[in-house]
Amino acid sequence: MLQISELQTALGLSSKSALYNRIQALKPLLIEKDWLRRGANNRVLITSEGVQLFRKLEDLHATGRTLSEAVRQLRIELDGEEEPKEPREEPELHRLRTLEDTVADLVTRVGALEVTVQPETRTLGVPSFLRRLLPARRKGENPDGDGE
Repeated sequence: MLQISELQTALGLSSKSALYNRIQALKPLLIEKDWLRRGANNRVLITSEGVQLFRKLEDLHATGRTLSEAVRQLRIELDGEEEPKEPREEPELHRLRTLEDTVADLVTRVGALEVTVQPETRTLGVPSFLRRLLPARRKGENPDGDGE
């Protein structure tokens, strides 16, 4: 398996953007075939079959085809079909979406609780827990605290 930086060297690409364009073009096919994996420290790894796919893409691209035309041709060669299948979702992505939903639900619930609790805990703009810490008011003192 190769890391991204090693793949760039193996394909002879001069820029990272050229490599990333090819990765994005082949990503659905790589995920579908399980040729794109995560390694130590969450590094992106490409299997040997994936590297061969990138080499075939480069060969087709060298004949004058655009990346999308080359990817379409590779899909036809591999699956016999032109339309991509629905790529399976990575477990990490599924976990992330579940956590996002949970956080959104909790934010909504906290917001509703703040609206419910806020009027009960405030008197004259001072929270009740702070009012208990302040000295008692003297007779004739204005509740606004300006002494008039």
